[in-house]
Amino acid sequence: MILLPLVMVKFFTARVHDLLLACIRLRSEAARTRAHAREMRLQKLRLETRHLWGMESCLNKVHDFLESRLAHDNLLGIWGVSGVGKSSLLMQLRQSYRIFAVFHHVLYFGFGSRSTVTDVQLALGVCLGYNYEMMPLMDEKSRARVIHHSLSNTSFLLLLDELEAPVDLAAVGLRMPLGKYRHQKVIIATGSKDVCALMGCAADNIIEIGCLGEDDAWSLFKDRVGDAIIDDPRIQPLAKEMAQACGGLPIALRTFAGAMSAIQDADEWRYMYKYLQARLPLSREQFADLLHNIRHW
Repeated sequence: MILLPLVMVKFFTARVHDLLLACIRLRSEAARTRAHAREMRLQKLRLETRHLWGMESCLNKVHDFLESRLAHDNLLGIWGVSGVGKSSLLMQLRQSYRIFAVFHHVLYFGFGSRSTVTDVQLALGVCLGYNYEMMPLMDEKSRARVIHHSLSNTSFLLLLDELEAPVDLAAVGLRMPLGKYRHQKVIIATGSKDVCALMGCAADNIIEIGCLGEDDAWSLFKDRVGDAIIDDPRIQPLAKEMAQACGGLPIALRTFAGAMSAIQDADEWRYMYKYLQARLPLSREQFADLLHNIRHW
C-alpha cells in the first residue's frame, strides 16, 4: 500500500521533470528564433539603407530601439541639420517595417512648419480610417479620445518627420508612457536637439545625424558621378574640391554629383567649381536655393 504511492510519486516527478525540460527547450528555441528574426531584419535594413552613407552607427541604435520590449523604451529622437538624411531614414523605416510586419500600424507623417497637435491628430485620424471631414469638426479632446481608443490596445510605429517645434503627444491622444505590454514606438526627426528633449526623449534615446566625414563624402560623390568621369586626371582634382565644398552634407553631395555625372568636359567642371566657390560660404537657406537651381539646370 505504501509502495504504490511512492512509485506514482516517482513517475509523476519524472513526468514533471520531462515537461520542465521540454518547456526550457521550447523557450530556448523561441528565443533563438526571435534573435535570428531580429538579426535578419537588421541585415535587410542595412541592405535597404546602403545608399544612406555614414548611417551605420545611427541605424544600429534605431534598430535596437525598435526591437526593444522595455516598457520605458518607446520614444526616440533623431536630430541634425537639414539635408543629412533624417527624412530618407524615416521613409525607409516606414517601407521596411511595413514589410517586416513587426507592428500592426506603421504611420509616417512629414510636417515641416505645420506640426501642431491638431495637424498630428488630423493626419492620424485619416490614416486610422476616420472621416476626414468629420475629424476637424471635433474638438481637440474628442479627437484625442478617438485616437487613444484606436491605438491603446494595438502595436504601432509612429514616425513624425520634420518637426520644428515640440508636440504634446498626450494631447494628441498618445498617453505617455505608451502601452506597457504593447509594442508601441514613436520616432521623431527634427533639426533641434531641444525638440527631442522637450518631447520627453531620454538622453540615451536622442541620436544626432551629422555631416559626413571627408572619406565618406568623397566616396558618396565618386559613387554618384561614376568612375569613368572621376578617373579623368583633369577632372578628379576639381571633383575633390567640389566634394569638400559641400561640407559633408549628403543632399548637397548627391545634387552636385548628380548634376555633374553626365559632364565629361573638364572646362565645364572648372566652370561649375568656380560657380560654387564664388557663392561660399552660404547660409542654410542660400544653400537650399542653390541646390534647387542646380536640380533644374
